Amino acid sequence: MTNITIYYDEITNQSILCNNTEPSYSVDVKSSVSSKLLRIETNFLISVYVIGYLAHGMFGYLALPINILGYEYMVVSYLNYTDINNSQWSYCYIVSVYTNTEIHVLPKPGFEAVYNDGNIVGSEQKIYLNGYETVTLESSTIDLTGMYIKGNKPFQLYCGGYLTTSVFYEQLIPLNAWDYKYVLRDVSGMDDMDCFYRVVSSETDNQIEIENANGDISNYHVSRANYLDLFPVEQEIRSNLTILVVLIKKTRLRKIMAYCEILKLFKGMLVLIHIPTVTVDKVSLTHIPEKFYPGTFDFIGHGHQIFHIMVSIGSDRTVYDSVYSNGSYYHLFS
Repeated sequence: MTNITIYYDEITNQSILCNNTEPSYSVDVKSSVSSKLLRIETNFLISVYVIGYLAHGMFGYLALPINILGYEYMVVSYLNYTDINNSQWSYCYIVSVYTNTEIHVLPKPGFEAVYNDGNIVGSEQKIYLNGYETVTLESSTIDLTGMYIKGNKPFQLYCGGYLTTSVFYEQLIPLNAWDYKYVLRDVSGMDDMDCFYRVVSSETDNQIEIENANGDISNYHVSRANYLDLFPVEQEIRSNLTILVVLIKKTRLRKIMAYCEILKLFKGMLVLIHIPTVTVDKVSLTHIPEKFYPGTFDFIGHGHQIFHIMVSIGSDRTVYDSVYSNGSYYHLFS
C-alpha cells in the first residue's frame, strides 16, 4: 500500500491510502489559500505531474522531488520577437524550499531589461528568501535563456513565459543533471505543432554533433549559455560537455497572440507531444541517480489545475513541493 500525505500548511494535511494493485486512485482537493506551496509526501516511489488549465490554454510540468533539487540552474525560456506589441514575456520563477536561502542571479550581457519586482537587474544580484518564498524575473524584450542562477541551498526553478491571457512554465532540472546525448523524435508532422528543438550549452567551447535520420553529421561550437534552435525532426545530438534539449511548442492564439510550452526531453524520449517518459526497467527504478524520478503521465480533466501522480516501484520516502493556486482542484492517481 502507498500512503500519500498532502500538506497545505504546517497543521493542515490529508492522507490517502492507495492500493498498488489498482490501476488508479483519485481524490479532489480544493485549496482556499493562494500563492503557496503544496507539499506531497509518500512512503513509496511516485512521480508527480502537474497540469494547469487556463482560459486560453494549458500547461504541464513534472514536479521534481526535494532531494534531487540543485544549487545551480541555467534558464531555458522563449520569447517571440515577432510580437511587436510586447505582450509576451520571457519568464523564470525561483522558489525557495529552505529558510535563509541566498540566490545569486547572473544575467547575460545585455540583460538590462530583466525585471525583478519592477526593478531593473543589471549585473549580479543577490536575493534572500525564506522557506516557500518566491521571486520572479521577467522581460518583454530579452529571451532569458542562458541566465545563470545559483543558491547556497537547493531551490526550485520554473521557466517559461506568459501573456496577459496565458501562462506556461516548466520546472527545470539542475545543471548537474544535464547530459551528453539526446535522441529526438520527428514531431514536425503532428497536428497544430509549431515547434522547434532548443539545445542549450552549459559550458564554453562545447562541441555539439548532430546526426540526422540519413546519417549526415553537422558540427557546431557553442559557448556557455548560448543555444541552437533546430527543426523538430528525427536526430541524435551528442556533445563533449553537458547540454539540455527542450522542445518549444508555439501555439497561435487570437491572430497576433502566441505562447509556447517548454517541455523537457528526459533522455531524449518524447511521448504524445507533451507527455515526458523514460524507458527504464524495474531494477533501475530502485537505483535512481541524482537526476530525476521517471514516470508516465497523461492530461486529464478540464477547467481545473490538476496533480496527476503515478506510482513507480521502490520503498524510499519521497517528498515533493509543488505550487498551487486559489480555488484549484487536484486529482491524485497511484
